[in-house]
Amino acid sequence: MKTKIKKNRMLLFIGALAVVLIIYMVLDNSENKIPVKNKTQTAKRSKVAAKKGKTKPKEKKSGSVVNNTTSKYIAGLLPADVYGNMNSRGFKTKKLPETSLGHTWISEMSQADFDYEVIAWSEDDDQKVQTIKAIATCESPNNISTTVQFFQMVSTLPYDNSQPQRAAKWVFDNFDRNDASITISGVKFTLIAKSNNEKMLLMENAN
Repeated sequence: MKTKIKKNRMLLFIGALAVVLIIYMVLDNSENKIPVKNKTQTAKRSKVAAKKGKTKPKEKKSGSVVNNTTSKYIAGLLPADVYGNMNSRGFKTKKLPETSLGHTWISEMSQADFDYEVIAWSEDDDQKVQTIKAIATCESPNNISTTVQFFQMVSTLPYDNSQPQRAAKWVFDNFDRNDASITISGVKFTLIAKSNNEKMLLMENAN
C-alpha cells in the first residue's frame, strides 16, 4: 500500500515537473520571438524612412509661377518720340549724364516771358520712358492759362493705344483745376498748379 502511494507521489511529482518544464519552454520561446518581431518591424520602418529620404521634392508646376507682366514704363513711348516732337517745335534737348537716379532728357524753350520745359525720365532703361513732366512758368502779370495749348500738345505724345483728341480735350476742360487726373489707355495724366505762375502736367504709367 505504501509502495503504491510512493509511486503515485513520484508520478505526480514527475508530471508536475513536466508541466513546469513545458510552461517554461513555452514562455522562453514566446520571449525569444518578440525581439525577432520587433527587429522585423524596425527593419521595415528603417526601409520606409530610407525611401522617404530618397524621395525627390516635388517640382512646382509652371502654372503656379506668378507671371508679373506689369511695367513701370509708358508702353510704346520712346525717349526719341518725346524730344523729337519737342525739337520739331523749336525746343532744344539735352540728355543729362546718367546717374544713380536714371536717364533724363530735358527739352527747353523760352518765348517772351514764358519758359517751357519737357522732362522725359527713365529709371534704368535708356530706350523707355517712365514719366513725362511738362512745366510752364511765366512772370507776372502774365497769365499761366495762356499756356494751355502747350500742355495739350504734350498730352498728345504717341504711346500704345493713346487717344490724343481725348487727352487734349481733358487738358483744356480741367486746366484751371489743381490735382485733376485721368487715366487714358494705361497712362495717368495729372495737372498740378504749383503757383499762380507755374503749371505742370505729369504723365506716368497708371499701374
